Amino acid sequence: MTQIGPYTVERLLSSSPTGAVHLCRTSVGSQVVVKTLAGHLSEDRRFLRLLRDDLLRLRDTPPEALARVVDVDVDGRAPLVVTEFLDAPTLGSAAGTGTGVPVPPDRGHRLAAALASALADLHEQDIVLGSLKPNRVVLTESGPRFLDFGVARALSRGGAGARRGQPPAFGVPAFLSPELALGEPLTPAADVFACAGLIVYALTGRPPFGAGPPRALIQRVVYAEPDLDGVPAPLAAVLAAAMRKDPTTRLSASQLRDQVLALPPADQQPTRVPGRRRPGHARIPALEAVTEPGAEPAPAAAALATAPPAPSALLELVAPDSAMAAPVTAEAPAMSDTDPVADAAPAAGTAPTDDAVPAASAPDAATSDAPTATAADPAAADLAEPAASDLAASDLAEPDAADAPGLPDPLTDAVLPAEKAPAGDPVVAVAGSPVRRGRWAWLTPPRVVGSVVMVAVVTLASVAVVGEIRSARDAADSRDLAAKASALLTTRPDLAGQLAVAAYRISPTPEAAQVLITAAVRETAQTGGAVHDVALSPDGATLLAASDTGVAAWDLRDPSRIRLTSTFLTDTGAVAALAPLPDPPDGADTRRLVATGGADGVARIWDVTDPARPAELAALRDSPAAITDIAVSADGALLATADAGGTVALWDIADRSQPRRLAAEELPGEARSVTFAPDGTALAIGGVGYLRVWDVRSPGSPRETAGYVTWRTVSQVRFSPDGQLLATASTPMPVNPKLGPVTRVEWDQSGGVELYLLAGGRRPRPIATFGARPAGVAGLEFSADGRTLVTGGGDGEIATWDLTFRARPVKGDTLRVDGTPRALALGGSGRGHVLAVVGDGSARVWQLDPAAAAEQVCARVGTRITRAEWLEVVPGRSFRAPCP
Repeated sequence: MTQIGPYTVERLLSSSPTGAVHLCRTSVGSQVVVKTLAGHLSEDRRFLRLLRDDLLRLRDTPPEALARVVDVDVDGRAPLVVTEFLDAPTLGSAAGTGTGVPVPPDRGHRLAAALASALADLHEQDIVLGSLKPNRVVLTESGPRFLDFGVARALSRGGAGARRGQPPAFGVPAFLSPELALGEPLTPAADVFACAGLIVYALTGRPPFGAGPPRALIQRVVYAEPDLDGVPAPLAAVLAAAMRKDPTTRLSASQLRDQVLALPPADQQPTRVPGRRRPGHARIPALEAVTEPGAEPAPAAAALATAPPAPSALLELVAPDSAMAAPVTAEAPAMSDTDPVADAAPAAGTAPTDDAVPAASAPDAATSDAPTATAADPAAADLAEPAASDLAASDLAEPDAADAPGLPDPLTDAVLPAEKAPAGDPVVAVAGSPVRRGRWAWLTPPRVVGSVVMVAVVTLASVAVVGEIRSARDAADSRDLAAKASALLTTRPDLAGQLAVAAYRISPTPEAAQVLITAAVRETAQTGGAVHDVALSPDGATLLAASDTGVAAWDLRDPSRIRLTSTFLTDTGAVAALAPLPDPPDGADTRRLVATGGADGVARIWDVTDPARPAELAALRDSPAAITDIAVSADGALLATADAGGTVALWDIADRSQPRRLAAEELPGEARSVTFAPDGTALAIGGVGYLRVWDVRSPGSPRETAGYVTWRTVSQVRFSPDGQLLATASTPMPVNPKLGPVTRVEWDQSGGVELYLLAGGRRPRPIATFGARPAGVAGLEFSADGRTLVTGGGDGEIATWDLTFRARPVKGDTLRVDGTPRALALGGSGRGHVLAVVGDGSARVWQLDPAAAAEQVCARVGTRITRAEWLEVVPGRSFRAPCP
């Protein structure tokens, strides 16, 4: 028999552009499903690495709602994924007749609740499927199980289908979300849309957007409302909310689950009467009906456009109304040439890029990406797609590139087809008008208008091509000039800054933006000792820096320099921690308050409304050792302190003038960092060799809810703004020479970042470890929207991480600082975001909006670039002074 690695092949179940699926047996005789990846995917090392990491995580911690991953091998000649064989029918074979025969009503509501619950459970574990369809849902006795080979997630994380105007790299039109049809990134909202479509399919026996060719299905997904006829009215309202076109207003998976579970039994729900649709929501006819016989479709001008480069993680922090930002034009997506019911892939013949995987030639239309049953072999029905007689292949077909040059206009289908005319007699059809024949029939207003439109389309296409050539040249010049500016930053900073401004104005490439932001960095004066912590005012105008010599307040409003406003606590020794107090919700107290903690073991509350005259409001004593960190709850009522002796204390500071200690706990080792959850119910504590999470809803008696022993020093802890993630930064622990060799190896290792998921109120669960560096990671900070994490490496590297997919953070831009950036502050300003980081005896401040960074560069340039210098560095481009 044929072998695939160690697995014996019994038969081929299906094939698709992403690979072939076989039913196999292991060496001990058990059945498994083996997917071998297609050639174009098996050669993409980045895709394979993402796929392996993702599936190994699922194998080690298998979710109940997924078919279990048995094996993953991406290093051999034929990369493969092995999953368990589920001996149960699929949703397609149980419900998909395509002739109006749905799941029985008494089972429909229970199935809807089970599907929504299974998806919600996956999303709570930060697992997005990306390719939901009937043959991927197996109805086991314990509930629905999703078949998932991980291809959709890996393609999405690799960039395929993530740019507007490009085809989705996964999904099928019948259950595709509008944003994926428009080439936008995969998010959990796409799963919710597809899951609601599956529920409609189960209850009615037909896909939510009917049958028809791929172009018509794509058009309906984007512009039309789903057909909910036959769905019980209360459930139809819930499904409509889960299938909203805008993913930001769509129900989440947990909301879909909760609302479905709250509905009355199916036999008590009124059913929506078929055929009664709201005005304007009529079915859209197939596109073939709008084209005259023999006519060739005109190519869309948008198909010639190229999406701008995706912004880096650092640039995602920039305000969208930046004065120098280049406009982005939405483009119609090109359609992919793929196999019915299979994962979508870019059209054949398309040059491979970093953001898309080239497609193999499309296989026979009868094949699918999931195992298919045959009458001769009932065992295959466990993984079967509904037969063609039950559900038309076009209902699930991928769009055809040759048939779909671009997304059609929604009004196109309003045109009626022409009547059939005798041979040789030209035909003109116009909605609502009679058909005219004759020698001069073509000289009609519609024909003249059509000719003018055709000329206009060709002209626009030519203009688009010329524009693309110019844009490509500008981008290349911008990147080249940015590289030259970067090389001159240390030796000729004035010239480098002006070249960076010019590079960004030529084209706002990520390379130009990064060197411009770096060129605009401002640094405080040396304090005479190490800087331990920094804090920014909400408006980004004031920087507070805690150091060995006290606290210094710096005015950041002058773009040309940083001005020292005042200093305080200069006679108490080192100040190690700063924590701004939030504004009270009632707005009665307009003061700016900050808490400090230092070597004298005293925490203090200060009024810094006027940074030039800080005033002490209260002192919190009783700490047995030097304070290492301090944190304030979001409502400003609680304060936590950590000290070098391992004691963590909670204080009631609702009355700023009379703080009161509520509780104190001693932990096994020095406490390095404390932080409150956004809702104030939990406190995370990091220290030498441990991580703790406390429930502080009763602050007088905190209760430990989670504890981890680590072989590192947890140097900083931070909650994400939505409270769903806990991020920890760690550095290596010092080696104890008295320890044995095995323990020393465990003890002495590099540090990095670890993310924990706290969704659902359960024990924090590790979901990602990344950013490992020999010197470890000393500090971190979330952006306000929680999508970006900024980390400070022990070796001076500041890195940004894109957390769109929380289990697989993607590294973005980097900055450098002298010293160890163990504390970071990310604040807002009138022009984007400001990042402040501790350095070696000073603090550094970056303006993350390139437009504001350009103003800062030009404000402090001493010698303007000359025309001769410009022509020497940028030959071939006319001179324009970067800083007038």
